[in-house]
Amino acid sequence: MKFLQFLVVFFAIFFLVRLLFRALLPGLLRMVVRKMGSQFTQQYEEPARRPEPEEGNIRVEYIPPKKKEKNGGAGVPGEFVQFEEVKAKKE
Repeated sequence: MKFLQFLVVFFAIFFLVRLLFRALLPGLLRMVVRKMGSQFTQQYEEPARRPEPEEGNIRVEYIPPKKKEKNGGAGVPGEFVQFEEVKAKKE
């Protein structure tokens, strides 16, 4: 009897949740799509609103980072790299 009662309650909750999703999900999706669309248009309108720079002035918006040298500064072919010889121990 308890098992039958559990099944009835389980299916009742399942169908109620399904009905709620059918009623609420389309509205939520519409809201999300509208919000994404407004963000998309806002993103592409922003550069158009940027004021024109005055003539004679230069503005640098991005400075690339300096590259770190690899291999202890031996990035250029033919450059001398100082090294030490390691003597192997004889056993």
